[in-house]
Amino acid sequence: MQLYLVRHGKALSTKEDPDKRLSTLGRAESEAMARFVKPLKIKVKSIWHSGKTRALQTAGYFALTVESKSGLKFKGDISPNDPVEGVAEQISEIGTNLMIVGHLPFLNRLASYLLTGEAEKEIFQFHTAGIICLFGEENGNWEVEWMLSPRIIPKL
Repeated sequence: MQLYLVRHGKALSTKEDPDKRLSTLGRAESEAMARFVKPLKIKVKSIWHSGKTRALQTAGYFALTVESKSGLKFKGDISPNDPVEGVAEQISEIGTNLMIVGHLPFLNRLASYLLTGEAEKEIFQFHTAGIICLFGEENGNWEVEWMLSPRIIPKL
């Protein structure tokens, strides 16, 4: 199974916007990344998001380019500082492709936990609107399949 971990696009500061919506750059990079992966014909069961405005906005761009059986799904336990172990177990139980649009440090901790068994071992630096695709085998082992940053897209 493939697990696509997507960090939300660049958000406005709390001072600029208490809801921390995507900035102009955040909207551009999220939309560009979603368009960039469209030719990959990604298919997932659903696209989980934390419910925070910036994650929901980013997930909305991906919902336009990724085939999702269940569409966007609010997930209450993937906020920045939530524990990852329960979510990792849910992912294994689902056993099918999934996209999670979320935040740091949660996404870093989840990827580390799946790959090494240790959530606190920082392996990646997620860029805003960046994507890491992990491949999970039936035996529970995970590996990095690919990783993308909006930096590879010209004129962002």
